[in-house]
This record gives sequence, structure tokens and C-alpha cells, in this order.
Amino acid sequence: MDHAEVDSRMIYTNHIPCGSMRSPGDPQSVFASESQIDAIAHELGLTPTEFRRRNLLQEGDLSAIGHPWRDLTIGRILVACVEATGLESPRLEEPGKLIGRGLAVCDRPTGEGASSAKLTVDASGTVHLATPLRDTGSGFYTMLRQVVDRELGVAYDSIEMRAMTTDEVPFDGGVGGARITNAAGNAALGAAERVREQLVEFAAQRQGWAIDSVELREGALRANRESVSLESLMDAHGGEISAEYAHEVPADPGMTVFSAQAAEVAVDTETGAIEVRRITSTHDVGTIINPISHQGQIDGRIMQGIGAALIEGLQYDGGQVINANLGDYKLPSMGDVPEIETVLVKDEKPGPTPYGGKAIGEQAISGVAPAIHNAILDATGHSMARLPITAEAMWEKLREAAAQ
Repeated sequence: MDHAEVDSRMIYTNHIPCGSMRSPGDPQSVFASESQIDAIAHELGLTPTEFRRRNLLQEGDLSAIGHPWRDLTIGRILVACVEATGLESPRLEEPGKLIGRGLAVCDRPTGEGASSAKLTVDASGTVHLATPLRDTGSGFYTMLRQVVDRELGVAYDSIEMRAMTTDEVPFDGGVGGARITNAAGNAALGAAERVREQLVEFAAQRQGWAIDSVELREGALRANRESVSLESLMDAHGGEISAEYAHEVPADPGMTVFSAQAAEVAVDTETGAIEVRRITSTHDVGTIINPISHQGQIDGRIMQGIGAALIEGLQYDGGQVINANLGDYKLPSMGDVPEIETVLVKDEKPGPTPYGGKAIGEQAISGVAPAIHNAILDATGHSMARLPITAEAMWEKLREAAAQ
């Protein structure tokens, strides 16, 4: 960036302080930048898609802070999103409604950070995985079990999980930042690989097998058309086999992941009510360990984005919050769920998580609000500078335009 001017002000207010919810900082900045991009495209007489095509990042371009962009997939993501949504097809018409489509693109690095894991197979053959992290609802314990299952060939739901304290393992930064599959997943993978080596070595020694012929699958070690169950092997061992692994932050930063969100909305010309009819969520992915959890992350972020775009917001009267409970503070509900289409674009270059995956937990929210805003702009010709874009705000904008 050759030239930049930043004007910032700190203002004291009596409002409550804000904090992070999902993808800290990105939803706000992406809303501003992607809404501006569509406004610029309209001023230039270009479609928003064409304007973005002309200004795509290229391999080796530098970021605003001087880091080179690499492994760029944004071009493929943009094409896939446009093809899936028909963004450039003729505008739809419906009595009493203004129909519009909008697009937003964003990026988010795969989160990093150190983490550790301890894996133990006890004398009964039961597998125990210990981690310094607690599953706060994202389901990553299932992902960790699946990693161990893949390495040891045991049923993932039979693996017992335990959260450790810092008396047992180094400090961990906790759940967040799209880092868990990468940091905790690689820690579990490293521990599982070490335990696997010990199991194979002991089985080969006891059974008289060549080490390179031993396989672990379906709860048993197998070679030369013979097998011994993990339970029997550990009974013969008489003790436990365990390993610890600490995943360190690599010198090379995490891979950037690109996403595109497209929205179709209908604006009621009488009431200003905005209906989100369809969201198409397009993502750059690698190997997906748990497809159900992966899709759940996308669906959840879409609904959070719809809430930010159209519904959620603290209201004040005389310095007092007047919607400080869930009876008054409105959230998206089942009636607000649009048709959702997910498009996954698999990159040939593997990501940093176990088996070559990439992050999904943060970036799926950031493009939702600007995509909805840009669809409203496409439908009505009016840009809205504030979120949430309520029916009242939309109605006032339509009335102002009609009066001119």
C-alpha cells in the first residue's frame, strides 16, 4: 500500500463496552469494505462481480502490512459462487416486492497456536485421550476422536476424553480463533502416531510379525492373515502404552482461507420488511474430517450473520439498555432461516490441519451481512450505512426516495 491515511478517535460514552463474538473484527470491517465495493461498482457502471474480477489479488501481491499473498484461491471461489447463484442472470420481478442479489468475499487465516495431547491405551485396551481444552459446543472432541480412530483403528465413540489442567500439560490459549482442528488436532495426531508405533512394535515382537506388515483396523492389529485384538494385546502387555505430543506454532504462518457469500432478498415496498430468501456460501476447503460439524459451522455462522444484518442490536433510552433480556433482544429464529446452499471448492494444496484440512469456524460469518446489504442495494438502489437494517429503516429510506 503506497498511501494510507488513518483517522481514529476515542469517544467516551455511557454505552456498555463491546466484545468479540465470532471472527473478531472481521464482520465489521468486511461489511464496510464489501459494501463500499458494490457502491463503487455501481458508480463505475460495472457489475459488482466484474469489478471484483478486475481487482482480484494475484500470487505475490503484498497485503497492507507487507506480507506476500500466496496459495490464492479467491478466483476459483468467486467463479464457483457466481455460477451457483446466477448472480448475473436477469433481475427477478414480483408484485409488491423488490428482488435483489448481492455478493461479498472475505478471507481468514487458519488459526495457529500451541497445544498438547496425551494418548493412553490402558491394560484393558481402552483408549484415553487427554487434552487441555474443553469442548464448548463446537463438537471438536468428536473431531479429536476421529483423528485417533483413523490412526489406531478403534471406534471413535469408544475413545474416552479427559480435560487436563496446567498441572499436567502446558498452558493452552483455549477454544477460538479457528485454531482447534489445527492446533489440538495436530497434537492428537502426533500422540496417536507415537502410540501406534509402540503398539505395532509390541505386536510384531510378540506375534513374530514383520513391523512393516502390521496394520491397525477394526480394533485389532493384523498381519499375515492373522490378527490380535487390541484388548488381548494389552492384556498380554500387562501395563499401558502412552505418548504425549506438543504441537508448536510453526515459523510459517497459517494458510489464508477464502470465502464468498451470495444473498437473494425480497424487500416489501409497503412495509420495508426484508426477507432473505437464499444464501449461497462458498468456501475454500481441504480434507474435511467431520462433514456434519463442518456444515454446522457454516449454517450457524450464516444465521449469526443474518442476525447481525437485520435483527440484532442493543437499544438505548436515556443511557439505559431497554432490550437487555432475550424477551426483548431479538435473535434469528427458525422462521428466519432461508434456503442455504453450500459450495465447497477443494484446493489441491493441502491445508495445515490433520490430513490437509483448512479452517471454517470464523470466516463463514463475515460475508453474510455485506452480501445481504449488497442485495438490498441491488433491489432498491439504496445503500444502508448502519446495521441492523431493520424494516423501519428500510421503510424510511424508501419513503425519502419516493418524496424526492
